[in-house]
Amino acid sequence: HYEDEAVAFGIIARAKTIIETVTGRNSAYYEQMQSVLEQNWMEINKAQVLIGILTALKGDLLDGNLSSITQLIRGTLFNDFFQVVNTYVFPLIGINLLPFSIFVLYVSRYQLKNKSLVTLIVILDVLWVVGSVVIISLDLFDLALNGKILMAVVAVWIGFLGYKQFQNT
Repeated sequence: HYEDEAVAFGIIARAKTIIETVTGRNSAYYEQMQSVLEQNWMEINKAQVLIGILTALKGDLLDGNLSSITQLIRGTLFNDFFQVVNTYVFPLIGINLLPFSIFVLYVSRYQLKNKSLVTLIVILDVLWVVGSVVIISLDLFDLALNGKILMAVVAVWIGFLGYKQFQNT
């Protein structure tokens, strides 16, 4: 039964990684997983229960129940990719980007001829680029190299879009 126990430990490790990455530590899935892991059960029994939790998680993902912004914000995927210690960085950016993106969508669909609103978007684009340069150059959030590169690429893209918008106003 040594092989069964080894397989069980592998299932447990994979389940922990998947649940924490997809849902974050503040989810019901994570709490249920922690509850199972704290039980004084054989590892194979824990693995079987975790398979049930993963099955439920897969069902929620397929049904679209975990695609809300709050679920995405809670996840650690972006913080892990950027290797950010401060877990509030991306939720704050997301909270600020949501109204901005709604505003840009509104202007692009209904107010495209309104030069002052388009100019405001250009100014906000410039602020995004400047903010990115400051964050990267001063290493404000201790980002990993891949995070800095991605942030720089996004800043260049936003700068390009702002320039094209400025040309058309």
